[in-house]
Amino acid sequence: MFAVLDVSDEATAVGIVLAARSIPNVVFLLIGGVIADRLPRRLVLVVANTVSGLTQALAAGLILSGHARIWQLAAIEAVNGIAAAFVTVR
Repeated sequence: MFAVLDVSDEATAVGIVLAARSIPNVVFLLIGGVIADRLPRRLVLVVANTVSGLTQALAAGLILSGHARIWQLAAIEAVNGIAAAFVTVR
């Protein structure tokens, strides 16, 4: 979240990025549960963690290069939230 504050000094930017991750996470929890029941658990975990790692790498690349914008970070975190929904299901 400190990276968001580095991109924008507005507190609303942090809220936007947090909401962009949290809302898709909640929406996709049930879908993640259904998919986790139907597919092998190992496959679901590998794919979800790979997507999560790629989104984190993309966010880090944008931030470190100085090209990050709030909408980009929000979109990346939305995908990360979806991936997290598949991992948190038991």
